[in-house]
Amino acid sequence: MNLILVRHGKPAKGSANAGDPPLSDEGRLQAQRVARQLATEGVQHIVHSPLHRAEETAAESARQLDISKEALAGLSEADAGKALYRSVEDLRKLESSQWESFMRDPVTFLGGDPVSFRKAVLSAFESILANHRHQKVAVFTHGLPINVMLSHVLKLEGITNFVPHFCSITRLTGETIDTLQIVSVNETLHIQAEAD
Repeated sequence: MNLILVRHGKPAKGSANAGDPPLSDEGRLQAQRVARQLATEGVQHIVHSPLHRAEETAAESARQLDISKEALAGLSEADAGKALYRSVEDLRKLESSQWESFMRDPVTFLGGDPVSFRKAVLSAFESILANHRHQKVAVFTHGLPINVMLSHVLKLEGITNFVPHFCSITRLTGETIDTLQIVSVNETLHIQAEAD
């Protein structure tokens, strides 16, 4: 099985729904670019986080590929349901002590429980692997769920080991959560080529 993990496009700032913002204009362009890339790859199924930024990013690919999409709550970001969304790009701008606190324990920093968050993410991926064997599945999610998967596969401590770019692609292959292998991390050429 091939999994293509896509971080959502860039969200809008100043949205009325500050905890679950839609895509910005730039984010919509990123979603179109990643959709064009996925249209060349034989994706058979699309799964996404129910948060607006991931759902909207997935919707563009579903439209271009003419396939349905499915929401899975376990693919949500750690700050789901909170009053304010803050991207890792914005969090980096905080004073150094706050940034270090985020890096040590991002899930707690965002108001979640690290154990249940990790369990929910891994469960969502186990479900995808079980229900879509021998398929190529695009998974539209967020930075921390991508980190959970990569850290699990590589058996790394913590979950802030990578910073996936907006609409970047990370590829995994394997049949079970414990036999997955990493093919690539944080591909962005599909976005940069069109932006230049």
